[in-house]
Amino acid sequence: MKENNIDIYQIIKDEDVEKLSEYLKDLNLSEIKFDKSLLHRFSEEGKYLLCDFIIQKGFNTNVIDSSYLTPLVEVAFEGYINILALLLNNKAWVDGDPRGITTPLIEASCGGHLDIIKLLIKSGADINRLQMNFNRTALDLAISYGHTDVAQYLQSMGGRKAFEEMQAGIIEGDGILSHIYKNVGPILTDEYYSDNIRLMTSWVGNGNYHKLFFTFGNFKRLPHTEFLICLPYNWPINRAIFQSDYKDNFPMKLLSSLSEYYKKSEVIKEGFILDKNDEQWKHLHWPDEIDALVTVDYSFDHQEKEISIPEDEEVNLLLLTPIKYTKAGKPSGGKLEKWLKRKRTASWKSISFKNDWLSKK
Repeated sequence: MKENNIDIYQIIKDEDVEKLSEYLKDLNLSEIKFDKSLLHRFSEEGKYLLCDFIIQKGFNTNVIDSSYLTPLVEVAFEGYINILALLLNNKAWVDGDPRGITTPLIEASCGGHLDIIKLLIKSGADINRLQMNFNRTALDLAISYGHTDVAQYLQSMGGRKAFEEMQAGIIEGDGILSHIYKNVGPILTDEYYSDNIRLMTSWVGNGNYHKLFFTFGNFKRLPHTEFLICLPYNWPINRAIFQSDYKDNFPMKLLSSLSEYYKKSEVIKEGFILDKNDEQWKHLHWPDEIDALVTVDYSFDHQEKEISIPEDEEVNLLLLTPIKYTKAGKPSGGKLEKWLKRKRTASWKSISFKNDWLSKK
């Protein structure tokens, strides 16, 4: 890679700040775009002087590569604590980009870098955020890689495994969780709160394709009801996404808004339509590809339900299912009932959100 007959790889090898200055003099830092930025490359090679130089020139410490990973992730994995401190002191996000599949803390746990882990946690790292491709926490990975000292420290600071054995009778409504565990898949330990409503996640089957994101706490109102969304297995779900303005936060914001609405509204039943243009929902980052979400009494085993449950014991698990209107517009009456009948037993794939609704780099 050469600009002005200067070899950037040689600059990195020699950690030559003078040559770097010459390399950059006719370039706009914000326009330098490779698969990885210069700061990524300097960071992964442990070149403190080069990192410091371009940061002082105004380079964004939260620049992302093609996988939404920031330089802080690279540094944490490699174990360069001096560069990690430099980046943190220059406004690097301690958890990396919220759309990234991994975090600095997770990568430091894989590498067994206890000093880096302590600094990240001291700086406010989310200790139990999941690695999205494998749905594992920093503690899970420290154990997997045999880093006993790291695992012990993470546990002492509140670190948890992604999956923990469920104990019946511990919390109100745990029968709902047991039902989802039995009929959908394992429930992850990471959870988020919207007022007093918990937002939780379950793997669908082996978790290789989909996950179920759902509310827990709305059941306290009669009739007992919770709301669910089926997502691709690697859809980003974390606190930073929830607090961000990225459109990827749509599922989290939606369940939060719907729970708030449910507390103040009439009973929500199957066939309730959340139209993207309705005043109540239009503030959300709706995907362009759909017009609304419809509540469906979904069958987890994709079979017609035949069991009759007393009303005071029944829990309505309503799946929010995407719909694109036909030319006739919003469905109602017989057309809506026909659509609901198909969706009640449809495959997970056909009722899931799509990865192409996520943010584009």
